[in-house]
Amino acid sequence: MDNSTRRSDALGTNGAGTAPLSLLEAQKVLAVFNCLEEAPSLSESQQAIIRSALRTVVQEADCVIFGVCADSIAQGLAAVRAYGAGLDREVPPEPERRGVANPEQPIYIKCNTNSLLFYAEPYQGENRGVLVSCQSHVDEELNAMYGHLPLDLFA
Repeated sequence: MDNSTRRSDALGTNGAGTAPLSLLEAQKVLAVFNCLEEAPSLSESQQAIIRSALRTVVQEADCVIFGVCADSIAQGLAAVRAYGAGLDREVPPEPERRGVANPEQPIYIKCNTNSLLFYAEPYQGENRGVLVSCQSHVDEELNAMYGHLPLDLFA
């Protein structure tokens, strides 16, 4: 079985709905996205399942951090704000801009939704997408990073 088939199976493309997932089910769905270099193309039903899985895991996390790699600051800010809203996490209004001179240059944005650390800086890498890091002070099984996920997953 190739990776795309495994990904489709894990995402429940067999017609499964997007009812709330248990924590274990959500972690299984998201495990496919553990440290991907590139955000995959996903069907609308796959995106709905991933959104549901993220909501479940984020709800249990003590700390959630978004890392966004985008082609421009506008694209990156749209993504981090959409993820924040979609996952019911606070995102400050504007990031600290660290060396960002050109609004059309590739950008990395980090947003810690607990401490509200929020900054943007130039990004030289090729990766594009969103990393979601979930941390728990109690449950080590919950500590994971998922992504790169699509920039427009919550658009």
